[in-house]
Amino acid sequence: MRILLLVSAFNGLTQRVWGHLADRGHDVGVELAPAFGSPEELTARVEEIGPDLILAPFLKHRVPEDVWRRWTTVVVHPGPVGDRGPSSLDHAILDGRDRWGVTALSTVEEMDAGPVWATSTFALPTGQQAPIAKSALYNGLVADAALVCVEEVLRKVAAGEEPTPVDRLEREVPGTGELPLLRRAAFELDLSRPAAELARTIAAADGAPGAPATLQGARFCLFDAVAVPEPVDRWPPPAWWWGATRTPWRSPPETARCGSGTPRPWPRSAAPSCPRRGCSTSPGCRSVRHRRPSRNRSTSATATSATSRSGRTAAPCTPPSAAG
Repeated sequence: MRILLLVSAFNGLTQRVWGHLADRGHDVGVELAPAFGSPEELTARVEEIGPDLILAPFLKHRVPEDVWRRWTTVVVHPGPVGDRGPSSLDHAILDGRDRWGVTALSTVEEMDAGPVWATSTFALPTGQQAPIAKSALYNGLVADAALVCVEEVLRKVAAGEEPTPVDRLEREVPGTGELPLLRRAAFELDLSRPAAELARTIAAADGAPGAPATLQGARFCLFDAVAVPEPVDRWPPPAWWWGATRTPWRSPPETARCGSGTPRPWPRSAAPSCPRRGCSTSPGCRSVRHRRPSRNRSTSATATSATSRSGRTAAPCTPPSAAG
């Protein structure tokens, strides 16, 4: 089968779908939606390719009407039947859901509202001090369920079957519906809330990068939180932490008082926030506001460094006024 992957980026899920299809002998191509300057350009390119099926495993852009009306176009949505919106996984983690899913549906005028080709649900890890992070959920359980859906779509297309209207399907995950887009401000930490809720917020914001918070008057982005019932003042003295070079240096986990319990991010979790989106923990960031610290320095809420379990170092951001 000649299959076109229409995506916004060649991300991990797209790569898995591409490899899965190629391994099974399909003729697979990839087109990046952002590369086209107009709907007409994209439509012309699709017409040139002439696919039997268009799959969109990761698409943030709208598919031109001329495309989805002429070619079977299936979007892989990271939510169960009935779920709609661009922040599905964020809501699933924030709400503490114990079950979620993936749905493959036809592209129509309304986002995520088309008839359903396939769906697959799965249990979410519960009862853990550290909730599953969004990136781990997306690259693991969601990606696995997406491949199940892709296989079912291929079977139905090959057999000449049609998708099922969403209102005729049972909702395996109750309480689904259209959910709003969650922007950066939605992940701001309110330390008066319970630790378990804060840990879920940090887990949902791990790729944003991290949940923004104010600790001791400084701004931070927090990652990898563990919610524990003990209050912050019961923690023992900091232990040694090991970096990638196996050289020990003191980098205690950050802790914070909250409504109940303690959210305890790991050492790299106190990454000072940076005006450049996505660079708080990136060792390759070239921002002039970043200065790489010495490995022998300690970290605190006003730290000069924050070291992860893997040895990565998040350098602080000097305020713009001092950056020169």
